Amino acid sequence: MDVERVQKINILAMDLVNQGLAADKEEAIKQAEKILAKKDYSSLSSQVNEAKSEIGGIENTSNQSSELGQDKIKEILQKNTEFIVKRMKQFNDQFLEMNNSFDALRGEIDIINGRIKELQMARSNTPPAASQQTQTPEPTPPSDSHADHPRSGDFKDQEVSIEKFFYSGSKSK
Repeated sequence: MDVERVQKINILAMDLVNQGLAADKEEAIKQAEKILAKKDYSSLSSQVNEAKSEIGGIENTSNQSSELGQDKIKEILQKNTEFIVKRMKQFNDQFLEMNNSFDALRGEIDIINGRIKELQMARSNTPPAASQQTQTPEPTPPSDSHADHPRSGDFKDQEVSIEKFFYSGSKSK
């Protein structure tokens, strides 16, 4: 095939599609090849009319096939509807499961919060001295090593005079 012939077929096929004489591009190309195969360019309009009548016959058969297609379409739509309904039920079941698990978790959280409040109330009811003893026990100083030390502060009034601790004399010394 030469380039001019291909261009003519393409132009004629486009015209056939634009005028509605062909259902799609492939059919238009086949019809254009038939028309150009006859090489009778003077009777192009009669050939176009023939093509119209052929298409009319094809449309009748296509209507019958479209009726078959309608049954097929209804069947496909029914299957799609059933699939969508099935998936929606699955999603609904999953949603209900998640909702129930969230409710269970909320209940557990409420129980834990109640226990925490009970423990806080128990701590606030105990005396502070008891809580200090349990929290931080103070280290007891060893009594043997500090008993003999002179600066321990374990003096009696008869043993030491107060003037030795406090000087009340003149400050210019």
